Amino acid sequence: MKKKEDEKGGLFRNIINFFKSISRTIRTNPAISKTIVWTLSLLILTVSIGGGLIHKNRVETKRALTLSDIDQKISFSKTGTEVQLAKQKRYKNMTVVPIKFDSGDKQSLNAKDYLVGIEARKGDSLSPNVTASLASFSSNGNMSLVLKGDLPKKPIQILLRNDNNFTKSDEGTGTYMDWGKEQKTKQNVVAFTVNPKGNNISIDKRINSDMKMKDLYALSFGEEQIKILDKEKNKTNNKIESLRSNRDEIKRQIKQLNKALDRKESDFELSRPDNDDDNNTNYDSKLDDDDYNSLENTDLSSTDMESLRNKKINKYDSIVDDIDQEKDNLNAINNKVKQVKDNTDKMSELTTISNRFQIID
Repeated sequence: MKKKEDEKGGLFRNIINFFKSISRTIRTNPAISKTIVWTLSLLILTVSIGGGLIHKNRVETKRALTLSDIDQKISFSKTGTEVQLAKQKRYKNMTVVPIKFDSGDKQSLNAKDYLVGIEARKGDSLSPNVTASLASFSSNGNMSLVLKGDLPKKPIQILLRNDNNFTKSDEGTGTYMDWGKEQKTKQNVVAFTVNPKGNNISIDKRINSDMKMKDLYALSFGEEQIKILDKEKNKTNNKIESLRSNRDEIKRQIKQLNKALDRKESDFELSRPDNDDDNNTNYDSKLDDDDYNSLENTDLSSTDMESLRNKKINKYDSIVDDIDQEKDNLNAINNKVKQVKDNTDKMSELTTISNRFQIID
């Protein structure tokens, strides 16, 4: 028993002496010490970068599986017509994907001239009850793709094939992005991915199989257009209010100057032809708004007041012109809102619909 304890003790002593020897070697040899420090630092950096990349990859994978990407720059393979996805909406087993074409100069915007292809990722499959319909709203390049059925909460690829473009010849090949990889084709095609049940797709209870075209257009484009116009309208109204407040203060100051100069309070005519001296006077910067209530207590001469008055009148007239311009802008915005609403109401007459689709295995 004692012999075994001596053997264990000897083993521990040997291990301790081994580490002490390494420690002495490191302390007495700076080159080895620096090498060890650099090696450990490089190892820590490698582990950190590797861990960061793994985390980033996991985040991007999770994002791709849970969100629907609308920030995709895509265009048709033959005509180059650019396509942009807009905010998507869904309800129950239906998803609406708004699509904006930059123009209809190079290809037809009639929905009947398009075939929709639906493709799952490699290794996945789509339910056979999935269907697709494409609605094209007049000739403004706005379309809506309506997907229906047992849709997955995973990315799927949509291919739009245009069978009626305005190019002189269909010869040659073009390219499109197929699951992120460039592919050559002799057809006029564009492809993009959507996640029909992505977390960033808003719920809209108006979506149903019997919805009217004006409702589909409204939730796809019309309401967003009006929302943007309403923001412009509020911004313009706020600017008008600010200009009016500034105008009223300048008006008050002119009246006080008229009073100090024994002029009629309503006199807003320049006292003499405008010149550079009037516009460049520095008297205005010396006076606060409250100083105009007691101009008799200032050291301004009558000539100074006349120059300052002319400057104020010019500023007043300029603000009045700015207000009129903003009112014109406001009228233009209101006309645009009316136009969007009128177009929405008439959309049933302007819309073309295609139910041509194909599930790609």
